[in-house]
Amino acid sequence: MSLQTFEQALGKIIDGKYDDAYLLLTQLIVECDADDYLTKSKYLCYRAECLLKLKIYDDALADCVQALVLDENNLSAHLRKGISLYNLNRLDEALHCFSFGLSKDGTDEQLREWYHKCENELIAPQSSQQSIPSINQNNVVRQAQGQTVDGSSTTPSTTPTATPSTTRTPLGHVGNMTTTAPSSLDENQPPSSNISFIQSQKGKPLLISDKYIFKLNKTTTTAKYWICTFNACSAKIHTNINDQFLKIIREDCHPQESENIDVRDFREKVKQRVKHETTAIPRIYDEECETAMLSTAAIAALPSEREINNAFNKARRTITPTIPTTQFFDIPDPYSKTLRNNIFLILDKMITRRQRIILFGTSQQLKMFFTAETILIYMTYVKMLL
Repeated sequence: MSLQTFEQALGKIIDGKYDDAYLLLTQLIVECDADDYLTKSKYLCYRAECLLKLKIYDDALADCVQALVLDENNLSAHLRKGISLYNLNRLDEALHCFSFGLSKDGTDEQLREWYHKCENELIAPQSSQQSIPSINQNNVVRQAQGQTVDGSSTTPSTTPTATPSTTRTPLGHVGNMTTTAPSSLDENQPPSSNISFIQSQKGKPLLISDKYIFKLNKTTTTAKYWICTFNACSAKIHTNINDQFLKIIREDCHPQESENIDVRDFREKVKQRVKHETTAIPRIYDEECETAMLSTAAIAALPSEREINNAFNKARRTITPTIPTTQFFDIPDPYSKTLRNNIFLILDKMITRRQRIILFGTSQQLKMFFTAETILIYMTYVKMLL
């Protein structure tokens, strides 16, 4: 059935009926097995193609991000993510996408074509901006010396004249004004040394620098050596034992991972609450979703509560008291009250050396119990009372 629906979606794309294809692909994505990452990534990639044709670039970007989370080797997703970023005027990020895609397959003509197109878009404004200041600056100097552009003498005019400006480097001035130095931004200058840390799903430290994620590779008596989490990337960072920045070797070959970082940060917040609270996991997840300030792409990459419930349950079990094997144990305070801080432990009494009665219940449950016409009691409990 899914194969037939997919063929129908492809037919709609060929016919240019992108709205119909979008609906069919959405149906396939919803019905797709949660463990079939490659197939779901493929469906998301085709749906992104429909959104690109419909010029809904934000949603197309979100689908591409989610597709790459499921399958980072999906070249079509890299291509369409780059096209989405290009149309959103995020040219630097788009160029990274095309570059990373080419590092996976240098023979892909579409990736190469878009890479050069994006590169030319970035180079063209810079060259035009750099040519303007030198002409304007000469004109300003001549006017300050009492000459026109052709060299003849003139007096200052009271009529204001418009002079072209540039956003990169302000024009220099003469007389009692100083010339502004050129921009200090240099392509060879190392990136910011600001770093932060998060934890992986296994509780190991991860280093964040300029929206790239690094994992600890080696530790010596004086330094720590971090490598990029992307296997194909050779970027490295060195810190001292106290996690203070020392050195960076920047050779990134892939886009920044801002969405991935946001998702990891969200998971860590939920995990910490799960470990330190008795609130139900679905409720914690929903509350964090309401307060989290996530981008559209990060929301698309965010796993559902069902997908990560097992991991959170495992984290909670690590700090949950073990099931007692004898009658002699203490009940922690959080388990003796409800989430609203009402009494939940009604009775805790030792009958004999080997028998102990523990009754849990809320006031509402007790009210229902005492007003009920019929009460059913488990036989084991009756034998204990007898």
